[in-house]
This record gives sequence, C-alpha cells and structure tokens, in this order.
Amino acid sequence: MGVGHMLDHFRDHAPERLEHCALLFMEPERGVTVSVADVAGLLARRYPQVGALGALPRAPRLASLADEHDGYVAMIDLGPHSAFTRSAHHVVDALCSRAGLSPRLPMPRSSMWDRALARIRGDRPQAPFIPAAA
Repeated sequence: MGVGHMLDHFRDHAPERLEHCALLFMEPERGVTVSVADVAGLLARRYPQVGALGALPRAPRLASLADEHDGYVAMIDLGPHSAFTRSAHHVVDALCSRAGLSPRLPMPRSSMWDRALARIRGDRPQAPFIPAAA
C-alpha cells in the first residue's frame, strides 16, 4: 500500500518522474496468501510506466546470521551461491541495464553443483573473511 501511495503522489505531482521509478519486490513471509506475481501485476496495471527489477527471496537464516555478526558482513558473502545472492546479482544487472551502465566485472556465476550444495546446506554460512584486528 505504501508503494502505491508513493507512486500515486508521483503521478499526481510529478508524472514525469514515474519513468525513473523501478520496483524491487521481496517474497512474502510464509503464510502470506498474496504472491509477488499478484502485487506485480496490480502495480503494472496501475503504473505501466514503472519498471520492475525483479524479486528477492526471503533468506531469514542468512539475515539472522548477518545480524548476529559483530561487524558488518553482507548476506551475499555468507551465502555466495544461495538463491538470495543469485537473485541480488540479477537485480543489480537489471538496474545497470535500466540505467544504461556497463558493470566493470561480469555477473558472478554459480555452477549447478554450487547451487545444489547451497540448497542442501540450507543457507548455512561459509566462513566470511574477517580482517585481523590491528
């Protein structure tokens, strides 16, 4: 609802800005009956000039592990072959394409074996690089 209100505000007060907006969806929590496809379809019909970058899957285990870490550690570092990380890379690639940017490095790839191991591991973290204290 909040995103819809914000887009309504743009449409009413700065309609030329809608073309610069992009939506990033997050999969709903378990038990929620509305899907990303339902919300994306509704917003696409109401705001056809607003593009979608994709959807990020929920990764509660990775989020919790990142939150419990003493310093900053990114979820993509904890689960480099997880569905969340692969989706995040695709979202960044879509954003770069939309903005007309060319990334200096290619999008990271995961082999089928890496993806299978990530599913089996259930987003258990790899040991992140932690710099030694000075």
